Amino acid sequence: MSKTFYKMADKIYLWFDKRPNAGKALTYLVLLLIIAFGIYVRGLPAINYGLELHANDPWIEYWQANYTYTHGLLSWYTLTKQNPDTHLFWYPWGRDFTRSSYPGLPLWTALTYPLVKPFGLTIKDWIVLQPLLFAVIAFITIFLAAKELTGGNIFAGLFAALMYAVVPAASDRNIVGFVEKEGIALGFIFLFVYFYAKLVKNINNKGGGETAKIKYAVLASLSMAVVGWFWGGYSYLLGSFILFLMLYPLFAPKEITLDFIKYNILVVILSLLFVSLSPSIIFHLGLYPFRLHGLATLMLGLLLLPVLFYLFHNGYKHLHLKKPLIGTWHYFGILVIVVITGLALISVGVINIGARYAWALGLHFVKAPPLVRSVEEHQPAIEAAGILGVLHSWGTGVYWLFFVSPLFLAFFGALYLLYKGGADRIYVAIGFLIAFYAYFNAAYFEALAASYGLLVAGVFAGYLWSKVVPTRREVNEWKRGRARIKTDSGFRIIAGVLVILLFINLGFSGYNIYTQYDHMIYSIMSGGAPINARTDAWYQTLDFLRTNTSKDSLIVAWWDYGYWISVGAHRATVADGATLNSTQISLLAKILTAKNSSEAVELLKKLKAPANKTYILVFDVFQFLPQQENSYLVYPVKAGLIIGLVDIPKSRWMIEIGGRDMSQYFYLYRDPNGGIVLAPRFDEPDTLPLIYKILVDSILYLNIQDKNHTYYFAWYTGSPTTLSYELQSRLSRYGLNIKYEIDAYQTKTLTLADRPLANDPYIKPYMVIAKPFYGITLRSGGTLVEVISIYQVTMPDTTRS
Repeated sequence: MSKTFYKMADKIYLWFDKRPNAGKALTYLVLLLIIAFGIYVRGLPAINYGLELHANDPWIEYWQANYTYTHGLLSWYTLTKQNPDTHLFWYPWGRDFTRSSYPGLPLWTALTYPLVKPFGLTIKDWIVLQPLLFAVIAFITIFLAAKELTGGNIFAGLFAALMYAVVPAASDRNIVGFVEKEGIALGFIFLFVYFYAKLVKNINNKGGGETAKIKYAVLASLSMAVVGWFWGGYSYLLGSFILFLMLYPLFAPKEITLDFIKYNILVVILSLLFVSLSPSIIFHLGLYPFRLHGLATLMLGLLLLPVLFYLFHNGYKHLHLKKPLIGTWHYFGILVIVVITGLALISVGVINIGARYAWALGLHFVKAPPLVRSVEEHQPAIEAAGILGVLHSWGTGVYWLFFVSPLFLAFFGALYLLYKGGADRIYVAIGFLIAFYAYFNAAYFEALAASYGLLVAGVFAGYLWSKVVPTRREVNEWKRGRARIKTDSGFRIIAGVLVILLFINLGFSGYNIYTQYDHMIYSIMSGGAPINARTDAWYQTLDFLRTNTSKDSLIVAWWDYGYWISVGAHRATVADGATLNSTQISLLAKILTAKNSSEAVELLKKLKAPANKTYILVFDVFQFLPQQENSYLVYPVKAGLIIGLVDIPKSRWMIEIGGRDMSQYFYLYRDPNGGIVLAPRFDEPDTLPLIYKILVDSILYLNIQDKNHTYYFAWYTGSPTTLSYELQSRLSRYGLNIKYEIDAYQTKTLTLADRPLANDPYIKPYMVIAKPFYGITLRSGGTLVEVISIYQVTMPDTTRS
C-alpha cells in the first residue's frame, strides 16, 4: 500500500512540475480562503452592529491614537503626568503613558489614518478595524514560521493558519473592536520565529555568509522589538528566548559555537536597542533609569551562562586549556544551583519580579495583593473556565475529539520539536511550554500560549500529513532507490485517520466560533453586564455626563469603567483598567464601601475631589416585575453565588482591596428551595455600606424621576444566625469570609419612604438611568433592567488651601 501512495504522490508532483506556478497558486489560494474565513468571523460583530470598541482597554488605545493624530506623531511622548491632558485619568495626579503604555498602535493608527479618511471613516472607526488588519499579518507570519520550522512543509503552514482561524483562544484577542495590545503584537512573534529560523540555518550552514547571518539577526531582533512597541509581552519574548539560550547546551552541546553565541547575543542586544522607542519597556526592565535589581539585569546575567559553557566546553582551546572544564552534567548542576538561588532571592525580595509575574509563574510564596487576584484574567485557566471551557477555547469542536484538538497536538508537537532538535525548533517548543504553564496559572496568557501552541500544533499536523502523503524529497529518494519506504502501511493509515478527525474537529470548531461571534454584542452595547442582549444604558449615561456635568467634574466609579467615562464622556476618573496605583484603588474601594457618607467624604478629600463637582457612579442589573396599577417590584438578579451581575459581585473585591471585613458586608441567605446566595442586608437599607445604599436609594428614587410608575425594592428578611464552622471553612477556601446566615422565608418590601439617602447631608441623587435589555422577558413576565446610579457629592471645597 505504501508503494501505491508513493506512485500516486509521484503523479501529483509530476503534474505540478509541468505547471510550475500551479502549486504556489493553489497554496496561496488555500491560504487566502483561510484568511478570508478568519477575518469574516472576527468581523461578524461589525457586520451585525456596526463599528464599535469592545471591552474596556480599547477605549484608551483610541484616546491615545486620537490624541497623537490631533497633536502630531511625537506628541505621544509628551503624555506624562506633567501634561494636563493626562489628568482625565487617575485624578488628581494624571497618568504617565510613556511608562504605562506603548507607542506602536497610537503612532501606527495616527500615521495611517489619512489614507482611509477620504473613505468616510473616523479615527475611531479606523482603530476599531486594527485587530482585523493585524490578524491578517498574523495569518501570514504564522504560515511562514511553520513552513520555515519544517524546512518548507507548506501543509504545516496551512494547518497553523487554519487553526489560528478557528481556535477561540487565538481569535478572541483580535475580534473587530477589541483593540488589545496583545492581539496586535502576536503576529510579530511569528515573524521573529521566522527570521530566527533563517538565522539558525545560516549559522549551522558552514558555507553561510556573514552578511546573511547579520541580516537575519537584525531582522529577528527588529521583529522581537516590534512586539515591545505594541505590548509589554516583549518581556516574555525576551525572557523565554534567554531561558532557551540557557537550556540549549543541554540539548545540543556541540552546537554552542562561537557563531551561535555571537549572533544570539547580537539578537538580544539589538532588540533592546530597537525596543528603546518604547519607554515603558525600558523602564519596566530597569534599564532606564537603571536599576541593579531590575529584570534586565537578571536576564542579561543569565545570558552569561551559555557564554561560560562555550568558553569552558567547546571553546576551551581559546583559553589555552588542555580539555573542557565543563561537561553537560556539570552545566546542568550549575543551572539547578542558579534556579534554587534565584527562587531564594525572589522569596526574600532581593529580586523583584512583580506580583503579577510571580502569580503567572506559580510562585505563590510571593504574596499577590487583592488587586492582582481580583482581575478575572489573573485566575488560573481551569479555575476561570473549567476543563471543558479550556478545551473549547483551544479548538475542541467536539469534546470526544479532544485527542486531535490543537491543544493536544501542541503538546505532541512540542515533544516532536524537542526530538527533532535545532535551535529554532527547541526555542518554539520551550516558548510554548512556558507560555502554557503561565496560562495554567493565569488565564491572561491564553492568547500567548495559544499562539505558540498553534504554531507547534501546525508543525505536528504537517508532520502527520507528510506521513499520509510522502514529501517530494521522499518520492525522489524512493524513485532513485536511495531510501527505503520509511512509513509502513499501518502507521500511514493511523496518520490518515488522525488527519481526517483533525479536519472534522476543526470544522466543528469553525462552526462554533462562527456561532459565538455571530451572537456577540459589544460590551458597551450590553451595558458592561454578562448578558447577551442590548441596552442603551451606558450610551445614555455617557451622553448625560457630557451634557449635564462641568468639564472639571470628577466621576468616582470602580476602575473597570474608568476608560468608558474618561474617554466616552471626557470626564476625569479616579482609576481605570491600567490598575497603575494600587494605593489609589484601595482608597477608591474604601470610598465605595464606606459605612456612611461622612466617611466617604473624608476619603474623597484625600483625592482633592472638587467641591460639588464630584459624582459617584455605581450600577447593576435588576429584575423589574410588573404589578398592578403601573407598579414594579424590583429584585437584584440572582445569577451566581454572589447576588447581582456587576457592581454587587465586584464589591466582594472592593471590600478586600479596601482592607475591610467581608463578614460585615455579606450574609448567606438560604431560600426555601435549598439554594444559597451571598448578599448584603438590603432589607435594612439604613445600615448598608455606601455602594449598596446608593443602589437601593436609586431604585426608590425612580418614584420621583418617573411620576407615571411606582417602584418597590424587595429583598429577603430575617434574623441572622452564626454560620456553621464547616460552611465557614468551605467558603473561606474561595476567599469568602462569611460568618452569618439568614433563612430567606420572608420578603421585605421597601417604598419611597424607606429611601436610605433621602436626608443625607452629603450624597444626593443626580440622575438614575434605568434601561431594559431588549428582547429578554423573564418567565415571571418581568424584564431585566440595567440601573446606573449617578449621585452628587456635596462637600466643602478641598481644592483650596
